[in-house]
Amino acid sequence: MNKTCTDDANQKLDLDVITPVIFDNAYYIGLTMGQGVFTSDISLFRNPITKPIVCQFATDKDAFFKQFADSMFKLSNVPRNDGNRGEIRSNCFVSNAGPRRAVDAVIEQVVDFAASF
Repeated sequence: MNKTCTDDANQKLDLDVITPVIFDNAYYIGLTMGQGVFTSDISLFRNPITKPIVCQFATDKDAFFKQFADSMFKLSNVPRNDGNRGEIRSNCFVSNAGPRRAVDAVIEQVVDFAASF
């Protein structure tokens, strides 16, 4: 991990070090080989409760894809309290409407929080 971390806040790291541009179960394979990027990732393999899950997903790609599909379905049914506002961004780091000031985001959160009571 120390070899890949820098002081550059703009540097991006791949969490899947084996197949970073392919959606597959290689992230879990990497964890079984000690190749997690974050300490929290590596902890998934070291923890006796989550280790069997990591091992199953590492050895059974179909189990990983089935669980992923089930989880995405459950997530799609989580109620939202923001009137279902949202956007599919063309750039993950910038709203489609353009960059916002940090203070605007805080004000919006406070308004949404107050409106949820």
